[in-house]
Amino acid sequence: MKKINLKNQMDLKEIMTEVEISKCNKIIHGSTLAISGIAGGLAQIPGSDSAAIAPIQIGMIMALANIFGVNITKSSAGAILANQIAEQAGRMGVKIVLRFIPGVGNVANAAVSAAITETMGWSIAKDFARQKRLNP
Repeated sequence: MKKINLKNQMDLKEIMTEVEISKCNKIIHGSTLAISGIAGGLAQIPGSDSAAIAPIQIGMIMALANIFGVNITKSSAGAILANQIAEQAGRMGVKIVLRFIPGVGNVANAAVSAAITETMGWSIAKDFARQKRLNP
């Protein structure tokens, strides 16, 4: 399982407990692993990976909210996901361009999807942690 780098870990320790970091790690990395497998396998079928990936990312968001005691609905998690995807538009462009090259497209699609999910997961976890600290 991928470990977060030391600088990010120090930043996290300012707003999260060790237990929260550990739980987030498992949720985010588990989601990233599942998504990279789906994205790699479905690279040449336009739009197919999005339909399979979105429910996993929504589940990740809801699980992260649960860690920090944030009440969130599935539709709210979907709105958070839409906002995060909009922020990752550049990476999505690379994914779209490379996806049709057999082999290369599969690897690129998996890597970009994993990077987006990883970045999104930690960003959302930090937001939920801050929200918990502001509204105990």
